[in-house]
Amino acid sequence: MFVICATIGPRGNAVQFQFRSVFHVAYFGVLLTNLTFAQAVLNKGVQSDPLEQRFRAAQTFQVSGDFDKAASEYRRAIADALDRVGNIRVAEGNYGEGVELLERALQSFPDYVDARVDIATSITQKIWQRQSLRKPRICAL
Repeated sequence: MFVICATIGPRGNAVQFQFRSVFHVAYFGVLLTNLTFAQAVLNKGVQSDPLEQRFRAAQTFQVSGDFDKAASEYRRAIADALDRVGNIRVAEGNYGEGVELLERALQSFPDYVDARVDIATSITQKIWQRQSLRKPRICAL
């Protein structure tokens, strides 16, 4: 038996939680973290990162036992992260690795429209870069 004492609420009321296993304690921790973050967003109007929101949603679904929704949210969070890193690589001029990461984002979440747009944009940027690096042609009159 695991016992956790916490102070909650605006008045600081002490509450005691009892858990049968360490897994229940871990689930409680995830829920408490998500609830605390949600409360901070509501109270302060904090703008949360969409990637972080997806990850937190996945954790919440997992804890509540909705594993299909949890898996879907985790896949989308992974796709978001891969998309961001892919865009960073493209911005650095590493188009090959960038497009590869963007394609992996699509594999993680096939309906991810942003990744499709980013792939097209990256390929277009690479073409423009190659054309700008060509030597100018001298035409004889």
